[in-house]
Amino acid sequence: MKRFDVQHQLFRCFMARQLNGTPNNVFAVYVNGTELHFTLREFALVTGLKCVGKDEDFEFSETPPNRLIATYFGSANIVKKKHLRQCFNDKAWGPDNDEDALKISLLYFIHTFIFSSEKNSATIPRLDFDLVESGRYSEYHWGIKAFELLINSISKKMDALKKYYRIAGMPLAMQVWFYECCSSVDSKIAVRVCDVVPRILNWRTTGNQPTFSYLMNGMFKDTGNTIVFKDITPLDIELAVFQIPQVCADIEKIPTPAHSDKSGQDTDDFSPTPNLQSKKKHVESVGPSSSPPHKKVKEQPKIPTKEP
Repeated sequence: MKRFDVQHQLFRCFMARQLNGTPNNVFAVYVNGTELHFTLREFALVTGLKCVGKDEDFEFSETPPNRLIATYFGSANIVKKKHLRQCFNDKAWGPDNDEDALKISLLYFIHTFIFSSEKNSATIPRLDFDLVESGRYSEYHWGIKAFELLINSISKKMDALKKYYRIAGMPLAMQVWFYECCSSVDSKIAVRVCDVVPRILNWRTTGNQPTFSYLMNGMFKDTGNTIVFKDITPLDIELAVFQIPQVCADIEKIPTPAHSDKSGQDTDDFSPTPNLQSKKKHVESVGPSSSPPHKKVKEQPKIPTKEP
């Protein structure tokens, strides 16, 4: 994946342009005379993550200790993200242990990319260790969790007096969604580098952090804006290889466009530091080296690139 930085002021623009009266599962913005809708469906199209599933299908017993926790974290009741980072950076699994190297790397990817905005002090749920140790991580609906954390952290949060906000979940997904909605993107903000799926692989940021005023007077301005905005729709290849949620029926309930620009003064104070997840209940047993019984899942085909 190419260089990709979270552009914090872009989210401030989203919050300033969010439409009033939108349902909780739809983040709608009004830009240059067009409504744009970011839902779980768009999140799935951008990331390729599984966004269909139920928590009750992934329940593990907490009675036996998790082998990964016992081996690398001293049977700690709480493992924080900073502990996982240290374990990964130190390659604590040692030589000739490819199995554990993969499992620790998977956990590292989940908590530094899918949940990229969580704090180093955030606690990693026991469920995540159980999913990786059992091999069921590939079946789990990570996308639903990341989407909900993101939307709950930014939706209807704009306050003229508040300067600092915490963005949770996977903000890069929403960032790429916005680029994909644009007929053209300011090259000082981001550049398209390829045309593949998932779409998050198609972009790189330039290393610049655009200011709020630069964005609002450029891509987000309502007069003299030559950018054409349009909601993204799934490609045939995406329908074939991703599990994509149905179109959100609540989009039809969004009232007449009337965005709430409570952006206050033109300051660039904006914090992306997030909160994190609550603990989940599990009842399935995870042995030290074997996977628990589970439904057979059809193997996902390898994702090809789109034809030019």
